[in-house]
Amino acid sequence: MIRLQVKTTQKMRTIREGGNPIYFFHIKRAGKNGVRFYSKNDFDAFALVALDRREVYYLKFDESVKANSICIRDKEVKYTAQAMGGIKNGLYLQDLTWENLCKKL
Repeated sequence: MIRLQVKTTQKMRTIREGGNPIYFFHIKRAGKNGVRFYSKNDFDAFALVALDRREVYYLKFDESVKANSICIRDKEVKYTAQAMGGIKNGLYLQDLTWENLCKKL
């Protein structure tokens, strides 16, 4: 059994003017107004749902997930400017498959 925490977003967006489109998910908080942080024992992975595509992407929940939110890129989009700095270590939709999650768990 794999325990999943589902997070959704409506569509890709740009965080700042002139930025590149990304999927943005709030992932670290729970409860009304996000008053509680998730702990390692709460679940195994995130199921990240892109509502505009009707697709689900999977991300293992572990100590490497430190931020309150994450940005996920699309390999089909050419990223430039400020996005280039983290592009090698970034998360991509195409890599967050069910098969890849199962290998990591």
